[in-house]
Amino acid sequence: MQQAPSRPIAIVNLATAVAACLLITACTASSPSNSDLTPERLAQLQSICADTMQLQPGNVHFEDCVAVLGDTARKLDRGRTHR
Repeated sequence: MQQAPSRPIAIVNLATAVAACLLITACTASSPSNSDLTPERLAQLQSICADTMQLQPGNVHFEDCVAVLGDTARKLDRGRTHR
């Protein structure tokens, strides 16, 4: 017969699960659409993710890579226009 986990361990496991869910939700909600990027810029970002990072198009990691690079590109572009 298995022994139930002690109460402190169960609380730590629950807190870890909640933190993981919040992190996943935050990452998913914060990834912007790249529809506002020019086709040339989007092609550059996809090339970086495919050629440099060796990620396959259609893969979740590839899409995440393009989204993160797109967010960075937008921030850089905003920084250049505010100078």
